[in-house]
Amino acid sequence: MYQRPDRPRTIGGVLDDAVRLYRVSARYWWLPSLLLALLATAAESYYALQIGPRPTPGSMMALYKSPQMILTFGIRMLLTVYLYMVMQVSMAAIATGADLPLAGAFRKALRLLPATILGTIASLLASLVGLVLLIIPGVYVFGRLYYWSAALCIDQPETLGSLAASWRVVKGHWWRSAAILTVLFFLVIAMLVVMMVVEGALVGILRPTSLSGFVAVQSVAQVLNIVVVPAAPAAAIATYLDLRLRAEGSDLEARVKQLAG
Repeated sequence: MYQRPDRPRTIGGVLDDAVRLYRVSARYWWLPSLLLALLATAAESYYALQIGPRPTPGSMMALYKSPQMILTFGIRMLLTVYLYMVMQVSMAAIATGADLPLAGAFRKALRLLPATILGTIASLLASLVGLVLLIIPGVYVFGRLYYWSAALCIDQPETLGSLAASWRVVKGHWWRSAAILTVLFFLVIAMLVVMMVVEGALVGILRPTSLSGFVAVQSVAQVLNIVVVPAAPAAAIATYLDLRLRAEGSDLEARVKQLAG
């Protein structure tokens, strides 16, 4: 049972909240996470078959420049963003005590899709500008804007409002947020390493040269993704709620001091 915290938590407490939210929301995130894995399996199998068993730099470049590749990649990214938002919408509903069935999460994520696309582009561009100027500003901006999608699901502002909400709640707590994101980062790295090892072993054993072979390799490699990917939105929701409590406490303290003065 997930209980929304009513006071700021320690870093360990936030991670505990994220784990509880992850477990409680499993009945909601399993379907969109499974669809994400199937989407990745289909896309990677398609790319591999287009390149062939012995790809050359020329054949890879020709594929990446082809209109069908660009269209396929665009559709894949759109569906990925949508399915990720379905998971986050479901978790946000549980975290805030709302009653939202899985079908409702799919519908709500669809309504939020335009704002989600704009928010994704805006946050990535802002981070890239910071990286071009210098790596440190890029990392800083990324950390300040990371929770915009959580704000979009919970507080439901428009795109700019969600970016502003993330920027506001992280103020004064950047290092705290970075510590939690670092744990998540190493989790993702560990997952990628395991996936690469498994995929490499399967390729060596099966030596896939047909559609069925590629699908088999990709399906096994994506199994881990089904249970690991939902950890990211769970951590984002739990951390955002904690940061919002801290920001609200700081705002209240400032108002009290202003009235006392």
